[in-house]
Amino acid sequence: MAVENFPDYTPTGWHGTLVFWAVLLLCLAVNTVLSGLLPAIEVMVLVLHILGYFAILVPLVYINPQNNGNAIFTTWVNGGNWNTQALAFFIGLNGNAGSFIGTDGAVHMSEEVKSASVNVPRSMVWSVMINGILAFTLIIAFLLCADLNTATSSSSPYPFVAVLTEAVNSVGGGTAMVSIVTILLIFAGVGVVASASRMMWAFSRDRGMPGWRTLSKVHSRTTIPLTSVFTVSMAAALLGLINIGSTTAFGDVLSLILEALYVSYLIVCVLLLYRRMKGQIGIGSPPEDDVAGMDYVSDPSLMQWGPWRVPEPWGTINNAFACVYLIIIAFFSFWPTTTTITAASMNYSVLVTGAVAVFSILYYLLHARKTYTGPVVEIDPMVATRGEI
Repeated sequence: MAVENFPDYTPTGWHGTLVFWAVLLLCLAVNTVLSGLLPAIEVMVLVLHILGYFAILVPLVYINPQNNGNAIFTTWVNGGNWNTQALAFFIGLNGNAGSFIGTDGAVHMSEEVKSASVNVPRSMVWSVMINGILAFTLIIAFLLCADLNTATSSSSPYPFVAVLTEAVNSVGGGTAMVSIVTILLIFAGVGVVASASRMMWAFSRDRGMPGWRTLSKVHSRTTIPLTSVFTVSMAAALLGLINIGSTTAFGDVLSLILEALYVSYLIVCVLLLYRRMKGQIGIGSPPEDDVAGMDYVSDPSLMQWGPWRVPEPWGTINNAFACVYLIIIAFFSFWPTTTTITAASMNYSVLVTGAVAVFSILYYLLHARKTYTGPVVEIDPMVATRGEI
């Protein structure tokens, strides 16, 4: 936005780091001091999300549509100069895959959600459905107005800013639309800090994190894992220093989000598919006097489905498709975006991912295997009293 409004402005790394720290400070404040207001803030952000959708969609479609539907669905772009269009397509899937990051955020907050076994998957499905419809219609509107030459020749580090400005023929109008997206992204960061801190706390409770004794503590008054929240925020702030020296290196660190999450999804999906194929997941029925919301395992040797699942054979088909999709995304996420590779354009995410994997394996072999024995399972006292465990 600064580049579009002030053409003489030249962004530098330390400028971006200061902005990053300011946003991080806001996220930290909402997750600690203002944690009681988090539900209300989330509702307000949802309202802005819906209203902002129409505030961007209507001007794009009404003011300056340049393309037609035929061009949108039949034009193929190979900006990376790859040998085949198919290869360009698979490498380009990374942008699509990035849109699904965070869908599992509700899972990380499940211990703070009532009837999590139902409400968490329900929220994930509805989130994908609602946002999928909104995103699809918005991308169609964007492509109707997008000028590829404007996007590629823009001096802005984010070409969509120039496209929006050109589409409405107004710097002020484009700035207003980009501001909506920016505000939503800032508050998405609030959710990221909340989700990441809960993951760190949960894994520390399982004795799998370095320093788990400290990180697993929960504040007695607020019941918030403050130590994990501050640790996640401090780690992010320190990573922001990389941007001062090299925006490329900082981008490669951030790219770990896509690879790490999709590889973790793949591990879970592969193990679940293995259990399905081996018949190691049973379906029990709860006794009549069972506590509402509690699962009952009829055969202790088998895992049990929760109340939310896809029935067979569609469950296995969906599971297998997910594995194939995740393998494709994980593989092509390590590719550079163009055949002309320089030190600045190289995709170093494979190096970062490999370094994290090696560190994790060494940490487990040298230390964590002595303390980490698997997830800590919390037992309902009423169920334990009845002797069902």
